[in-house]
Amino acid sequence: MEYKVLSNGIKMPMVGFGVFQVDDQKVCEQAVLDAIEVGYRSIDTAATYLNEEAYGKSTGQVMLRWLIQRDVIVIPKSVKKERMKQNIDVFDFELAAEDMEKIATMDTGKSTIHDPQDLETARWIGTFAVS
Repeated sequence: MEYKVLSNGIKMPMVGFGVFQVDDQKVCEQAVLDAIEVGYRSIDTAATYLNEEAYGKSTGQVMLRWLIQRDVIVIPKSVKKERMKQNIDVFDFELAAEDMEKIATMDTGKSTIHDPQDLETARWIGTFAVS
């Protein structure tokens, strides 16, 4: 993953993951879990789809909290005021250590999106024009 160093010295992931308009709760939840597994650390989920977890928060709020508790800066996007409120409403709960560990076990340490050791992936990326 590449990062952008913000003006305050904090590193922000250059790529985030979003599931806007994924209306099936199970599909949305699996997509977020898969995103974490393949290496995403900035997650923007569709909290308005009522995909709540045991903490009484949306899956997106749980993922944001998980990242925050790992000292990862998050910048979720939304153009909807209600989602903006939900995205910032992540400081009134804390994930239990065992839940933090469960989520962390999904990290394989290897990205399946961009593997620099995979020749086909490298060729595919090389086809994009940079302007």
